[in-house]
Amino acid sequence: MRESHHVLVFSLILLAYGVNSAVPRTGPVHREGKPSVADQECKVFPGDPSWPLDGEWARLNASIDGVLLKPKPAASACYPGPDYDQSQCQFLVSGTGSTRFWLNDPLTELAQWTQGSSCVATLTPVGNCTRGGFPEYVVNATSAKHVQGAVNFARENNVRLVIKNTGHDFGGRSVGAGSLSVWTHYLKNTEFISSYKIGQYSGMAVRIGSGVEAWEVSNLMAANDISVVAAGCNTVGGSGGWLSSGGHSTVTSTFGLGADQALSLEVVTADGKLVTASPLENQDLFWAMRGGGGATYGIITSVVMKAYPPISISSSSLSLTVSSGSGTGAVRDVETFWQGVASYYRFAAKILDAGGYGFSYIYPMANNTYRFTTSSSFPGMASTAAFNFMQPLYDTLQGVGINVANPTVGSARPYGSPRGGTGDRPVNTRYRSRLLPRENWEDDSLFNQTIKAIRTAVEGGFENDFYFHGTLTSPTAEVAGWPGSDSAVNPAWRNNRMHAMLMDVQPDGLTAQQATDRNSLMQGYMSLLRDVSPGAGSYMNEGDPGEPNWQQAFYGTHYERLLEIKRKWDPTGVFWAPTTVGSEAWEDAHHTTRTRSTYVDPRPSDWVHYPVLAAVFAYKFRGPVYKVKVEFSAVHNFPVFAPAHSSKIMAPARRPVRIANCSGALSDSGDFMLAQATAGPIDVITGDYLAEANLAQYAEAYVKGEHPGYASTAYDGLRKSLQAINEKRIKVVINGGALNPKGLAEVIHKTAREKGYNLKIAYVEGDNLLPVVHDIVKPDSQGRLPHFDSDNNRVKLAKDTDNFLQDPNKKIVAANAYLGCRAIRRGLEEGADIIICGRVADASPVMGAAQWWHGWKDDDFDRLAGALVAGHLIECSTYGTGANFAGFDQYTVQELLHLGCPIAEITENGESIITKHETLNGFVTEEVVKCQLLYELQGNIYLNSDVKADITNVAVRQVGPNRVHVSGTKGRPPPPTTKLAVFYRGGWQGEFTVNATGYATKHKYDLHEAQMRTQLDEWGVTKDIDLLEFQRIGVPQENPRSQLEATTYLRVFIQAQRPETIRRVNQALWYNFMQHFAGLSCALDFRLLSIPVPFLGYFPALIAQSQIQESVNILGREGNVEDSLVVGPPSITEKLAPRENYDPVSPRTLSSFGASRTIPFGDIILARSGDKGANVNIGFTPRRTYDNAEVWEWLRSFLTKDRLRELMGNDWQDWFHVERVEFPKIRAVHFVVYGALGRGVSSSARLDSLGKGFAEWLRAVHVPVPVKFLGGPRSRI
Repeated sequence: MRESHHVLVFSLILLAYGVNSAVPRTGPVHREGKPSVADQECKVFPGDPSWPLDGEWARLNASIDGVLLKPKPAASACYPGPDYDQSQCQFLVSGTGSTRFWLNDPLTELAQWTQGSSCVATLTPVGNCTRGGFPEYVVNATSAKHVQGAVNFARENNVRLVIKNTGHDFGGRSVGAGSLSVWTHYLKNTEFISSYKIGQYSGMAVRIGSGVEAWEVSNLMAANDISVVAAGCNTVGGSGGWLSSGGHSTVTSTFGLGADQALSLEVVTADGKLVTASPLENQDLFWAMRGGGGATYGIITSVVMKAYPPISISSSSLSLTVSSGSGTGAVRDVETFWQGVASYYRFAAKILDAGGYGFSYIYPMANNTYRFTTSSSFPGMASTAAFNFMQPLYDTLQGVGINVANPTVGSARPYGSPRGGTGDRPVNTRYRSRLLPRENWEDDSLFNQTIKAIRTAVEGGFENDFYFHGTLTSPTAEVAGWPGSDSAVNPAWRNNRMHAMLMDVQPDGLTAQQATDRNSLMQGYMSLLRDVSPGAGSYMNEGDPGEPNWQQAFYGTHYERLLEIKRKWDPTGVFWAPTTVGSEAWEDAHHTTRTRSTYVDPRPSDWVHYPVLAAVFAYKFRGPVYKVKVEFSAVHNFPVFAPAHSSKIMAPARRPVRIANCSGALSDSGDFMLAQATAGPIDVITGDYLAEANLAQYAEAYVKGEHPGYASTAYDGLRKSLQAINEKRIKVVINGGALNPKGLAEVIHKTAREKGYNLKIAYVEGDNLLPVVHDIVKPDSQGRLPHFDSDNNRVKLAKDTDNFLQDPNKKIVAANAYLGCRAIRRGLEEGADIIICGRVADASPVMGAAQWWHGWKDDDFDRLAGALVAGHLIECSTYGTGANFAGFDQYTVQELLHLGCPIAEITENGESIITKHETLNGFVTEEVVKCQLLYELQGNIYLNSDVKADITNVAVRQVGPNRVHVSGTKGRPPPPTTKLAVFYRGGWQGEFTVNATGYATKHKYDLHEAQMRTQLDEWGVTKDIDLLEFQRIGVPQENPRSQLEATTYLRVFIQAQRPETIRRVNQALWYNFMQHFAGLSCALDFRLLSIPVPFLGYFPALIAQSQIQESVNILGREGNVEDSLVVGPPSITEKLAPRENYDPVSPRTLSSFGASRTIPFGDIILARSGDKGANVNIGFTPRRTYDNAEVWEWLRSFLTKDRLRELMGNDWQDWFHVERVEFPKIRAVHFVVYGALGRGVSSSARLDSLGKGFAEWLRAVHVPVPVKFLGGPRSRI
């Protein structure tokens, strides 16, 4: 290791602006030998005689309330020396993924190459950690006073000053060796102003501090039901550098740039004064600081911005990949791929003219193939309108031979939805950009040249590791409005169509020559874009500090005016940063190699000159000379960061996690868990043992000590599987703890200890809210209880659903909230091997395991949503391998015996493959997966306590035998509430059946019902009955060949508050028994006809997640709780939007499909149905043989809401409510029928109380089907 550290220092000479630098000021305390500021050519540098002494820094600190910091580089924990800390280094390398660590670090800039990469987080450090380009001191400003103090000190002591907020700086403006940094990160004040007037503006506004980030602005929007233009990246500051340099966003084409929103600025200027800049005061400063660049005129401390009424955004995604496959978006050859890209970019002009926004990438892939992805956003446009808007593009793509049937449009979401701000970390990407003008779209020849330039540049990325990013936005002067249209915004923005970027992923350890060569290469590719857009410009916030002619590129025709304003407001150059206005007044005075071994923080030993940055400062300007020393270096020791959640014990790998389900109900034997553990490789076993009523079923027996409170089959599975779990180190997460997860955890812990197994056991609690349920479930001001469907005013509740609070006999026996996966993930991070849960949501164990394994952040909503769908697909045991499958009639009985349970292989991006162990029976096909996907949904948004999954564009694809790939799920923040399943003593019920055979069945049952009702009226019993139904089940076979074929039955179902009432109904049967109709028969075991049984009422309530104390509890060696960790509610939530509900958009007339034949619907259509409380849901999709575009078009046109009512026939009730959505990627139509199951679950009177037979009934209904579709294999119905 060398003892001396050679540094290449650039003394940049300030060529003053034709004014005397000796301006009046209070001045620092001078010491002997220290020249005055006016006498110094250079900004002072640590080690120089004029560098402020410690006492001077201390006086500064005292004057600004003690907020002066002298922080060390965070990654010093990774390097040899007194700061070395292995665990902290591990955290920095792999544990900051869901934290704000780097954002909250006072030094870190997220583009680490601009700092010199002198102290990066790595487990294999080379050399020492050195300060590099990091500032010497930082003022952690929380008020304008602190900013003023820093500016005055820097000016009076000739110290270089830099400004930093969140670190989202890609041009080196927020770092500087030997500098004092003003850190505005914690200027977090926010205010909503309902009425604000200034000049021509009158309307709503917000005031935000310069440290407020985009996610905080979004939360401000949500809290006040407004819209405010904010950066698309959650953690970019809402003012400061983003606003002062322009600032684009998702709504730029609708409301304008960030700079266009400013109505008034509070600014600390170079003389240390706090001034207001607005259309009425300091107008030149107000003009310059809106688009004329940051870090050069003053420091913004707060801004007043326009606010608008709330707006929702629909979005449409598209992906094209050069591939030999046949899936959606697969493109067979490169030429067709580029035709597709060109088609989208040409169509983008219409998107922008409609106020939309596009966000696209083109990636060079392996084997000279490419991938194109884009998301188009439409502020203020409904999703159905967005679908229709995008359809012509898809028609064009199909016309050039690309397999894309229909647009993929997600649900419209509020622009002001709550967001979170975590996970950013330093990277080594270098941005280069070009603003491509409107003319390039209006001239066909120029457009083709533009596409050719993009293609040539992208093709250069194969060997050089860069890719293309095109942001499509149109912030015209008309959109900017007043005062935005009169600002220093680069004029190129006003004529922009595409912000085109080459994203240069720079390799580690570039030498000076390599850096020079790479820059030449990249500038060559950028010149192609410059050549097709002469006179245009570049966006300075995402531009290159080595941009040729940067004054024109970044500022356009405004530069000369901006330079005059700079001279006026900062005559001595207090503010300086690369490529800011006036920065060319500094020149590279000399190149010297110097040794700085005397510094406390040694300089890096291997720094080399970064040639591009030298070129930036080569511009000469005439005038008196002043100097500043600035250090830059080539990239040094850049680590590969593996995103992972902060934890003590991390998941072992980044391959897909293999999660095996072992249960879908209490009835599933422990043998299923043992089979999953032993039949093949598995990382995690999950099990869902709880239907909605299971918890309440044994609640009172558990309280009396007559039941253990947990699922016996869960214990049986664990007992049988412990050896395999221990030997193979399989993780287990199940909800079989039911009412007593602690009890099951303790039993398993004891069993494991007795067998000598080294297994850490934990349990999750917090779902049991019985002790406080009356504080949660109570009437609102209108007397309504918080029902799960309360927000849907079209939904009517069945009789007696919500009257239990008023009846002392209807005691609540169980109240359990549906928990998410946060406690599960935390338990796995703490090293738990087996986690026992109570009422977590069905898919939560799968989600928790996937989040732990991959280290996802809590706001990785797309990934979490993908895991939620994967969990949904495997949570129901053998439903994922062929059980409850409408297409079972195509399989032999032997193929359907002894089915094994499914497995989900979940990848890092949240996509999954559904499969099974090869040695177990069953089948995993697209049809099976589609049907399970459609099961127990409530529209296109699938809810969980941690995420909302938008499954509108979910896609499934068979990728191998018993392997189905699932993708396309989009995630949104979870709702602030979760379901609370409340069960109460509903009363007593009874049922019995009588059979009728042969002729006149209807008349026979009419007689029997009249006899009983008449008798009950005469006895005065009817008034005591809550529910009495005579359900006629079956129709006798015409021309029967056996008596059973001619027999049907009548089910008599009764509910009442007292068992005596049930018995009186039974007595009415016997009273008239010998007057029965011809041929009556029934069971001769009279006990079956006379025993009342208690039943539980069910009420699905809502509870705020903030009211839940969810925790994971780790058992120690002796079985006691050694650690109890409360996880808290989700940090980001989003209110539920109204559910989508629509009939077919642009349906075809059914006659256009030609002649039809009436056949059972199930001959060509599969379906699956299930319950969600009192509601039944059903999804329809074509059988594999008929799964093509034309059958899908017929199906979606045929299955309207009115058609479903027609199919339901006599079962339809006018008080029911129907919702309908489509899933075009799986060619499915889905309905929810609200109220169809009565009171639902344990209190439903329906024979099919769980709604599983609903689909099979409708598949048996005869419907007219186009003849041209028929001819394939048909059902055996």
